[in-house]
Amino acid sequence: MSEAKPAKLMDLPTTVRGFCYHDGDGEEFVILNSRLTREDNQKTWLHEQEHIRNGDMYNPNYIEYGGEENEETDHPDPNPGAGPADARPG
Repeated sequence: MSEAKPAKLMDLPTTVRGFCYHDGDGEEFVILNSRLTREDNQKTWLHEQEHIRNGDMYNPNYIEYGGEENEETDHPDPNPGAGPADARPG
């Protein structure tokens, strides 16, 4: 398992739980919302560690839509709007 990354607290809108980023030197950090509870920040920190382990920050196609409540949308369909194969015209 990779090394756990440090966290920094910032005042963020309450709709943002946190995020991970890397600086120009390749150092990775987790930013947590200082307006949220310690318990919420612990959950967010664990969630963001998974993104770091998965290399999501380095995947230009990665978009997270729903956060922890909607894990199915963490890795979007590469063909959005295509629908199921049996629903395609042709």
